[in-house]
Amino acid sequence: MTRRRRFRRPNAHETDPDLDRALEAMTAPELRSFVRGVLDGIDEGRRATFVDSLVARAAKGDAGWKPSPPSRRIVDEATQFAQTARRIGSADPDDVSAHLRQGSKTFLAGDHASARDVFDTLLPPMANVDIDPGQHELIADVLSVDARVVVAQYVASVYTTTPLEKRAKAVDDAIQRVAAFASIGSPIADMEGASAGALPELGLFLPRWAKHLERRRPSKDDWENDHERWLGEAVFRLDGVNGLARTARKTKRPRACLAWCEPLATRGDWAGALLAYDVSAALVGTSHWRGLLLDGAAWPPNSLDGLMCRSVWKQRGERCRR
Repeated sequence: MTRRRRFRRPNAHETDPDLDRALEAMTAPELRSFVRGVLDGIDEGRRATFVDSLVARAAKGDAGWKPSPPSRRIVDEATQFAQTARRIGSADPDDVSAHLRQGSKTFLAGDHASARDVFDTLLPPMANVDIDPGQHELIADVLSVDARVVVAQYVASVYTTTPLEKRAKAVDDAIQRVAAFASIGSPIADMEGASAGALPELGLFLPRWAKHLERRRPSKDDWENDHERWLGEAVFRLDGVNGLARTARKTKRPRACLAWCEPLATRGDWAGALLAYDVSAALVGTSHWRGLLLDGAAWPPNSLDGLMCRSVWKQRGERCRR
């Protein structure tokens, strides 16, 4: 009997090993021609998304290129559009996307004041549902721009156009105003990722930002709120793992403790991770968090230090379970 060979379906996540070599082999003109050909062959919505990513990537590149800034008239046009949309309560999502795309291009071109005006005109009313683009689920489902990128650019434009002494509150307020449109997970990283250049005065801003966030009262339960997560990012950027350790010891909050432990385990500092998880388990007090912290570290590799850590870890875990 002849045995038929089964056809192996390629994994969607696998990359053809020749892809990188093909890209390296192509000259710059050949690659440009190929990209233009691809753009000509895809639908308008996907084309717009691809072009947005391409322009943003080029603006962040080493060549120093920036897109041509649109006329200041775009602010007046966006304002008139928003006023009309608010009056009738709705707007065509393609028109909304077009105005936001102009704001994004203005931001990448370096005119952050005009970009802020465009975003301020459109994003808060949409977050408050004063302007309904017709979506039945998420706003991102009906727009051809990346909602998270647009929000990050908006917050970054607030950052760059606000004096340093008022910047922390202004950034926080901006994030809150548009949270229902798209959320910000890590404000510093998100602003940096959306910007064509480095954030100005970041070293001066970070301690002010951390101090502003520390004034926020934590939630009554054990779960982390946005401001605590943002504080962890700021502290880590300021003082690294040592800063996270101080925050964990000071607050005794479970999520603050995890924020201290996880970077140590991620970078393979097993002795440091063991100490951090052990101290944190004592800090949090509650049994379910204590058990999670004691079991949370990844097992170290088969080295002498790793074997010692595993032995001590096992003993402490058994004590916890008893």
